Amino acid sequence: MKKLVKEKFILKSKYIEGNVLGNSSLVKTYIMCSNHSDGKPILLFLPGFLGTGKGMLFNIDPISENMYEKLQRLYSKNKIRGYNYVFPTFETNIGGCQYTNSGVAGFYEDFIIKELIPKLQKRFQSNLLAILGKSSGG
Repeated sequence: MKKLVKEKFILKSKYIEGNVLGNSSLVKTYIMCSNHSDGKPILLFLPGFLGTGKGMLFNIDPISENMYEKLQRLYSKNKIRGYNYVFPTFETNIGGCQYTNSGVAGFYEDFIIKELIPKLQKRFQSNLLAILGKSSGG
C-alpha cells in the first residue's frame, strides 16, 4: 500500500530565544511526505492558539479520522498528491501563539518567515508554498 512518510524535527530559533516569558526556542515540527518529495509543494498548517502541530495531525476524534489517518487514506487511494504536509508546534508558557512578533513572547512571525520557511524550502528543494491553519493559525 502506498503511504506517506512521517518525520519529526526540532528547530532552535534565534527569534524566539531569550523572550521575557521564557518560552522554549525549540520548535517541534511534524512532516508527512512521499518518498519522492523534492520539488513538490509545501503545505504549512498552523494550529489554533491552544493547538499543536502534533495535536492537529494525531488528535483523536471519536467520530472521524484524524489528519494523519485522513492524509494516509487519501494518498493511498490517489485522491491527493504526495505533497509535503508540515505541522509545527508553537507552545508558549501562556498556552499558545498568535504568530506575531512580541518582545515578551518571542518573534514568531520572524521565525516562520526567516527560519522555518527557508529550512523547509531547502529541505524539499521547493519554493511552492501554501500556509493554512485553524482558528488563529488560519
